[in-house]
Amino acid sequence: MNVTVTMRDEQREIQLADDATGTDLLVQLDLMPEQAILVVDSGPVPHTEQLPARAMVKVVQVASGG
Repeated sequence: MNVTVTMRDEQREIQLADDATGTDLLVQLDLMPEQAILVVDSGPVPHTEQLPARAMVKVVQVASGG
């Protein structure tokens, strides 16, 4: 399946397996789940949730530290 990913004001198409989860997407983007929040249809989704086909996913990177 293809998903459209927006990250840092850049948009691109990513090809994933039909049963791909948010974690699979993050692996493709070379990110750890702790580093990003996935937003689909204006709401956050768990990384373990299967992504819908032709999803529009916004990846919001988070920063942490002390």
